[in-house]
Amino acid sequence: STSFCNTFKSAFFPTQVMRRSTQFIIFFSIFAAANLIMNGYALSKLFLFFSLEKGSVYYGVLLLSIITFPLATIIEKRFPSPPSRWLYIASSLWIGIVFLSCFTLLLYDAVTLLISIPEPMGSLLAFNLLLLLILYSLLNADKIEIKYVTIQLLKLKKDMRIVHISDIHMGTVLNG
Repeated sequence: STSFCNTFKSAFFPTQVMRRSTQFIIFFSIFAAANLIMNGYALSKLFLFFSLEKGSVYYGVLLLSIITFPLATIIEKRFPSPPSRWLYIASSLWIGIVFLSCFTLLLYDAVTLLISIPEPMGSLLAFNLLLLLILYSLLNADKIEIKYVTIQLLKLKKDMRIVHISDIHMGTVLNG
């Protein structure tokens, strides 16, 4: 019965490569769906703010904004050069801007459910808040903060050093 299970596993789950490719497909699918939703929402609001009609330009910009980052990542890995680097940086920054846009616009939508804000003042307020968030993020992206914290644990037998590193993905964008 053990050999049957092993044969069954190897027939349907042949190798570690299969698991990695499945993981990649799942990750890419979730990333693509989130990218579509966030870009669609942000661009819809932007087109509404500027009273633009959703037509072929909207869908072209949406498609371009969705495929640029994955495409730029592949190009930068396979054919590294200054133009591919700039494309990668621009598409990475765009993802950050879209994330901040969605956060700001969702907050604005929630506030307008509770408080009536006359237009175009409300949209201008949300747009200016978004611009300030983007500017703040760009100016603070390369500021590294090192913090030393000592924690006393009574049951710990010997001294230990623990290092916590976060948000290192910005190094890819800023430092090449």
